Amino acid sequence: MSKYISQFLQFKCAGDVINAVTPVQKMGKEITEAMAIRKQLRKIVLPEPMKYMVLDFCAGNGLAGILSVFTLPVRYCIALDIRQRDRLGFRDVKRWSYLQCDISRLNLVEYPDSIIISSHPCGDLAKKIIDIYNSNDNVKALISIPCCLPSYRNFDHPQLIADKFSFYDQWSMYLYQQCIGKRQCIKDNNILSPANNVIYAVKNNI
Repeated sequence: MSKYISQFLQFKCAGDVINAVTPVQKMGKEITEAMAIRKQLRKIVLPEPMKYMVLDFCAGNGLAGILSVFTLPVRYCIALDIRQRDRLGFRDVKRWSYLQCDISRLNLVEYPDSIIISSHPCGDLAKKIIDIYNSNDNVKALISIPCCLPSYRNFDHPQLIADKFSFYDQWSMYLYQQCIGKRQCIKDNNILSPANNVIYAVKNNI
């Protein structure tokens, strides 16, 4: 069993979180992704409880954001996706809501002190999310687990990197290099997916 699943099951709220997002395909995999995001998110929010809003981009079933409001002192979380999701359990989650929208049209002026999280944004969307993080002063941090590859494969890495790393790792390194502020790119083997690189970036003013 993944360490993240064991940790998740120790939360008193584990059953409530599962009930809120059910049905979910590959629940174990999704839990490990959400826990990997939570691991990075807690570093930012614990020193300043209830200050930050979480924006869960390409949220899907909303598990990562819902886990954050159940287990961390975030002010509020908005799950955003171009597709609408409807779960009976959503109505029982406090400090959380679901918004169907195109993230490229989102006005982030309304969301001061926000942190973008995104679990497995597909292809080019991962770069779009980084562009939104970079260009908006209200967004203070970014945590993303990129997924499938973009429509292009030329990441302008030295041949040494191209020879030794998979396309997914090269894509993750490219995305990491685009982020402003303090940044990391971590391979998290506790995520039950081959797409298990976590990009973490924090602007210098927090």
